[in-house]
Amino acid sequence: MKTKILLLAIAILGSGLIYSQPANNDDNSTKCEKKVMRKIQRKMSLIPVKDYLEEGEKTKLVVKCTINEDYIVEVAELGGKDEDLKKVVIETLKNHPVKCDDMTIGSSFTFVMKFVLMPA
Repeated sequence: MKTKILLLAIAILGSGLIYSQPANNDDNSTKCEKKVMRKIQRKMSLIPVKDYLEEGEKTKLVVKCTINEDYIVEVAELGGKDEDLKKVVIETLKNHPVKCDDMTIGSSFTFVMKFVLMPA
C-alpha cells in the first residue's frame, strides 16, 4: 500500500515538473516585457466592444506581433472568428503604436486577448 502511494506521489510530482518546463523557442520569439503588454492592453481598451459583441457574448483573438525596424509593435498574424473585431484590432495598433525599445528587431511574441461584453 505504501509503495502504491509513493508511486502515485512521484507520478503527480513528475507530471507537474513536465508542465512547468519552459517551451523551446526555435524561432525568434522572445518573452515580451510586462510594460509592453500593459501598453497594448491600454490600447485595446480603446476598442468599443459593444459595437462588435452581443450582451453576454465572449470571443478570443490570438495575436502574433513582431517588432519592426522602428521598434514598434506590428500585428503579424491574427486568429479568431470575428472579422470585424480583427480589423479594429489591427487599426487600433496602427493608429496608436506601441514602442518597444528593449526587444530586438524582428523578434516576435504571441498573446491571447479575450473580449467579453458583460450583461448590464
